[in-house]
Amino acid sequence: MEKKGVKVVTDLLTKTVGLLFFSLLAIGLGVLFGVLFEGMLRENPDDTALVESNDSVLQTVPFTEDFDLSAAADEEAQPVQGTSQSASAIGVVSKVLVGPFNSYQEAAAAGAQLQSEGYPTYILSKVPYAVQVGAFSNATNAENLKAELIAKGYEAFLKVE
Repeated sequence: MEKKGVKVVTDLLTKTVGLLFFSLLAIGLGVLFGVLFEGMLRENPDDTALVESNDSVLQTVPFTEDFDLSAAADEEAQPVQGTSQSASAIGVVSKVLVGPFNSYQEAAAAGAQLQSEGYPTYILSKVPYAVQVGAFSNATNAENLKAELIAKGYEAFLKVE
């Protein structure tokens, strides 16, 4: 009878130690991946969702604390023309930028204003912050957009690659 009691206690202790081991392993992996993910975010602190997709609808949404999800749900998604390709693959040589801005919030506000006027925007993530409004392989088209933005009162400039 005493051997049976020792076996029950031994089995119980074995299962408890195993459960404790796997619990600590799961917590340790969670902490490790959390630290790695935080490091990735610190390397790319532009506060935007970076997504590469072949979908015809894609929108970059700034992550801010005051983002109203109900307002975003009311907006209808607009399809993006063409297929997803890198800028160098399609021969982009001139980018039209508005700015520079001292803070991301200023750039985001200008980007929102430009979007409300019908321009596609992308907010650059490094200081000095700027809003990209267009990318062209034809320098004349880039100059025309720059002149249009300056006429509307924006501080626009070209970045030639």
